Amino acid sequence: MTGTDDDSFKENLKRAITYLMKGHVGTCLVLSSYKVAAVLKENFGTDVNISKVGRFISRFAKVNGLERLDTNVPKFKMSRDQFDKVSFDFTKTKLGPA
Repeated sequence: MTGTDDDSFKENLKRAITYLMKGHVGTCLVLSSYKVAAVLKENFGTDVNISKVGRFISRFAKVNGLERLDTNVPKFKMSRDQFDKVSFDFTKTKLGPA
């Protein structure tokens, strides 16, 4: 994957997560790779690999200190007060194959 493909992938995921945060009305948002991938496919017309989305969300959660929920599929809890404080700045981490 080239640098521009990687940047495009990150930008699409940022858009999807931001879309979920803006449309959310509850006190907390649960992020999962399936939810983000569905938003990308339905709203932005981008079909992506679920495992790659999961790796991105795991890094995103680690950078932002999100709580991991105890489920088989990795899910992360983000409270409404964290929405304005989220950081997508983890450029030193490569998102290539595991």
